Amino acid sequence: MVNIDEAPKDTRIERHASWAELFFDLVAVAGVAALAHVLGPELDAAALGLYALLFLALWLVARRSA
Repeated sequence: MVNIDEAPKDTRIERHASWAELFFDLVAVAGVAALAHVLGPELDAAALGLYALLFLALWLVARRSA
């Protein structure tokens, strides 16, 4: 397998994102936006901790499925 970073410019293969990758990126963005509502109108330590915990869970699931 050729590493595209080390290959000469004339032999590089351009890779495009698939529709599935774009869809899952959109789902991840929607998940982060939905998590933003956890913070709500008041920013306190409990809400920030819950946001961090839920964001970590979302991030781990997104990285595991990639």
